[in-house]
Amino acid sequence: MRSWLGILAALVLAGTALAGPAAADTPGTALSPDHFGVRAGSASAPVQLEFFCDPQCSECAKFEAASGGELGRHLAAGDVAVTYRWMTFLDARRGNDISARVGNALMAAADPATTAATYQAFVADLYRKGGAPSVEEIATTARESGLPAQVVERIAAGQPAVETISMNAYNRVQLLAATPEKPGTPTVYGVSTKTVVDTDEAGWLDRLVQSS
Repeated sequence: MRSWLGILAALVLAGTALAGPAAADTPGTALSPDHFGVRAGSASAPVQLEFFCDPQCSECAKFEAASGGELGRHLAAGDVAVTYRWMTFLDARRGNDISARVGNALMAAADPATTAATYQAFVADLYRKGGAPSVEEIATTARESGLPAQVVERIAAGQPAVETISMNAYNRVQLLAATPEKPGTPTVYGVSTKTVVDTDEAGWLDRLVQSS
């Protein structure tokens, strides 16, 4: 009897050892401490970045098209974490509420069940589709991007996840602190180096990880 119990205990422990780290090591998403950003990835990742973006920004869309795949790969690997700081200043310039609507959904997507790479895919897919998506269309994109069902339902409900005017104001202050001479979107800021990252050349993120 003791031998069977010992074998059973060993199997249970082995199963825990195999299953536990895989779940624990998967980088997820969470609101930043100030609640005006979404951190995709681990707080212990060697490369910590902040992205300042407006959902209607065409240059941000180009950036995501060029670097989204590389970002997703490094987020999944756990060697990079990105705090997305969403802004909505283009709403006032264009007389609409698209940035606020999309930005609210992007804040609602922050969840322990949303992996960092999946969040990045959602961001890239929203920029790729562009336009003026309704709440229902944003939720459809969230589902197609692989977000968990409960997160998709939360986005589809359209409930406020953040006060978007306050979010824009707060993140604008952070952007001005990061790059006072020429603030704009997209801006990629290195938290550790306290410098704006040059993303013009292909492979910029690979080089940043290699030098960390």
